[in-house]
Amino acid sequence: MSRNLLDALDEAVGQLLEPLLGAFLVLLRDATVFFCFTQMIEGIAPAIAHGHARLLGPDELTSEVQRRLILATLDHLSGGRLVYGIGRSSFVDGYRGYGISYERNFGNVTFNMIQNPPNYASVQLTGANAGKVTVDNLGPFVGAAGLQVPLPPSSPRHVDQNIKTAQTQMWSLSAERELAKNTILSVDYNGAHGVHLYDISNYNMLGGAQAYLGDPLTCPTCFTRVNQQWSSINTRGSNGVSHYNSMNVRLLSQNFKHTGLMLVANYTYAHSLDNLSSTFSESASASNGVGNLGYLDPRNPRLDYGNSDFDIRHRLVFSAIWQEPFFRSGRGWQRQVLGGWSLIPVFSARTGVPFSIMDSTNTLAGNSGVPSGIPRYTPNGTITSMSASGSTPSGNPNEFNLLTLPGADSTCNAAWLGCIETFGPFPANMTARNAFRGPGAWNADFALGKTFQVTERVSLEFRAEMFDIFNHHNIYVNGYVNDATGSGSTFTVTGKKGGLGSLAGSSIVTGNPSDERRFGQFALRVTF
Repeated sequence: MSRNLLDALDEAVGQLLEPLLGAFLVLLRDATVFFCFTQMIEGIAPAIAHGHARLLGPDELTSEVQRRLILATLDHLSGGRLVYGIGRSSFVDGYRGYGISYERNFGNVTFNMIQNPPNYASVQLTGANAGKVTVDNLGPFVGAAGLQVPLPPSSPRHVDQNIKTAQTQMWSLSAERELAKNTILSVDYNGAHGVHLYDISNYNMLGGAQAYLGDPLTCPTCFTRVNQQWSSINTRGSNGVSHYNSMNVRLLSQNFKHTGLMLVANYTYAHSLDNLSSTFSESASASNGVGNLGYLDPRNPRLDYGNSDFDIRHRLVFSAIWQEPFFRSGRGWQRQVLGGWSLIPVFSARTGVPFSIMDSTNTLAGNSGVPSGIPRYTPNGTITSMSASGSTPSGNPNEFNLLTLPGADSTCNAAWLGCIETFGPFPANMTARNAFRGPGAWNADFALGKTFQVTERVSLEFRAEMFDIFNHHNIYVNGYVNDATGSGSTFTVTGKKGGLGSLAGSSIVTGNPSDERRFGQFALRVTF
């Protein structure tokens, strides 16, 4: 590092507004790590120039040095703030941080082990025994004259004996700039990487014996499981991974031009990727719709790596608070009538959430009890758009055509065992998980308040709040019918408006809409 560069750094950071305790600098460049550390300094580069710290080369970075460097870094990040002077009247605040969080193995993952024999078994009755009700202690498994109905294979819960503790590494960097008096612009970057995230898999799918063990297709039984003693084996493991990156731009202005108006605008660009968005696959693109409980192929979780179920690429939120400034401190009727008013509008808009389209044509119905092995849609033509942003009424109540796609290519591949696609190989043009994106959504809320000063120490506050003030209903993709089997020449993605019909608020509808009807509430509070 040249002396001129050190002098430049000295001048740039010499304007630090307050001493820094445990200051550090970690600079990665050309495979060299520079680390400077001192007990109390007013700048970072001066410590190097004055001999209070020295440079470490990569050959000196032993595991112990790295450990101490990380500990010192995290210790300093608890304060985590640098203020650099830029010009004479403006400033930039810099914040940065890094952390690792661990998630305990939550109760449902291990507690469901009690559902295994010999305590009891989770089974599915079919045929003549389905829905049979009896007062006998043996339940529906008792037959005429005390004869027993054969117990079908049960679906046990299994916890991977090598399950790991889930962790997420998080890092952030932010900067603020004062644009004018009481007006600040901030830019934030946030990132996260999750590993060993808890997941669920079915390793004992119907047809597994033929696919993995090479057992012959002997009909009428035809397809069998690797372990015929059980049906689907519900395995809980830790093969989930995730990545998240976002940039947030925020503009905050307080008491704008002395009018009592505070403005806040937030724009977020984000991208979230994973191979499983929740342990039990509750989304419309998974087991709550027509998708899989867990991975498409539990032996290749990477095949499901794609947009997260909750990935929202763009989001904008604007809010304001206006507090009447002119008569607040007045007296008499003017203060009681004209003073103490507040108005609070809140507007939010976002782009659509992603979803998958499945094709269950070449799958086994025997795997539907624990839905697994259902491949994603493969088009028989060219897809011109991945965005389901249409709104054409279909002719059915509360149903809209959002996107028209080529029909599914369900042609049997000679490499598939018995023409069953569940075990692959999957087509190269099979659509990725959550490759499609639903319609955007927006909402507006409003609040009106009035404060009455009863005495010097007692005040009365009235508030009226309206949620979804314009009674606006957004459109959501109906994930329950996103199965392209038998689609013919085209397949149409349909949607419903939130707040209307039995699907409102259901996870079957992508985006998990709430009841989007307009709501109002009133409040009265006494402060003394």
